[in-house]
Amino acid sequence: MPSFASKILFILLALTLNCNLLYAASNKYLVNRLETNGFLPAFVKKLNEHFIPRPVVVKKNFYHKETESQYKHYFSKRSINRITKFYAGHKAVFDAAQKSGVKGTIIAAILFVESDFGRQIGGYNVANVYANIIAFSDLKDSKQKKRFNWAIKQMRAVQKIWKEGKIDVFRLNGSWAGAFGIPQFIPTSYLIYAKDGNGDKKADLYNLNDAAASAANFLMKEGWSSKRRLQTILHYNSSVPYAETILKLSDILSNSK
Repeated sequence: MPSFASKILFILLALTLNCNLLYAASNKYLVNRLETNGFLPAFVKKLNEHFIPRPVVVKKNFYHKETESQYKHYFSKRSINRITKFYAGHKAVFDAAQKSGVKGTIIAAILFVESDFGRQIGGYNVANVYANIIAFSDLKDSKQKKRFNWAIKQMRAVQKIWKEGKIDVFRLNGSWAGAFGIPQFIPTSYLIYAKDGNGDKKADLYNLNDAAASAANFLMKEGWSSKRRLQTILHYNSSVPYAETILKLSDILSNSK
């Protein structure tokens, strides 16, 4: 027999349940799962107050599949012109990041694909993304349980950021996958890899210098080397088409000098 969460997920995606009933059911499930996993009562209360069921978030996180065709537009004449001009106009930023050991063209390619250098950072509340995954995961489904465990881990990072007062997490928007800033870091990556790139003693992922330094720091700590470019980029995003796109764009930038 399908679990309660599975039934709610089906109803959510079908968009047939009365909104008030949906909110009440999902809200109760969210609170129960957060409390069971030891989250701070004050954080749970705050998250509960801001929780909004998002069908598209649930659907994409459970069923999204990467394809090569999703990355073709990055090689259009318009896109190549955009990344080439931006790289040339901000070369000092990428040269500074390159001192880490990662080529500046790689960093530029990542920031372009992730958010178009900050133009497209996403409109989903990050905490709410993970709340939706936690609330609607069917724990009897192995794939959804894996995503649930990942969301719990990210939510712990969100709670840490909230507790330390680094960012107002309830006003923090990002992608449907819960990534934010110019480099589109998930919360755990922010805590581990975010780095100050302009000397103001802050790691602001919405600042280009910091974003470039942070992306470079991520790759270096994940084992970057000229012989392990593809493998290391896959730590940033596990999609092979994504990693290959980054390498191709980097080569285009290198040859455009």
